[in-house]
Amino acid sequence: MNRHYPSIYGISEKEYGMQGYKMNIQLASNYSSYIKNYFVHAHKISLAKDYILFSSPKNCLWKDGVKSIDSSTQRDIYYKMDDTKFELMIPPFNPLVQGIIISKTDTSIKCQSNDGKRIFIFKYKEKIVSENLLEIDMYRNEKGDMVSYHKK
Repeated sequence: MNRHYPSIYGISEKEYGMQGYKMNIQLASNYSSYIKNYFVHAHKISLAKDYILFSSPKNCLWKDGVKSIDSSTQRDIYYKMDDTKFELMIPPFNPLVQGIIISKTDTSIKCQSNDGKRIFIFKYKEKIVSENLLEIDMYRNEKGDMVSYHKK
């Protein structure tokens, strides 16, 4: 209905349809899997072969250097990078983010989104290889806060 607004449907039909859709998908037995599959389909991505998966059983919200929320919500972060650019997705809330790598050390990679709204810091144990990734920090410049996704 959203796709055909306003050419076929009016605002009230569009809103009614969207509410019905949201209620129906929440009744699905595997809601999180449905959302993840929708995200993959909507963004036309092939996660298995193109992206590296970082599963984060914990994430925290930081504001002015103080942790304000500690959450045990599982987040699957899909990313890929080469020597100069990166791509990252955090379903279902953050669609594809693309940008450039702005610095590297022996144990970290700092990236900035193309729109300048996000800075990501990938933190590794000992050396930069995917199996050593311990944490991804996402600085949300427009909100002035940081979300850390980590293993422990």
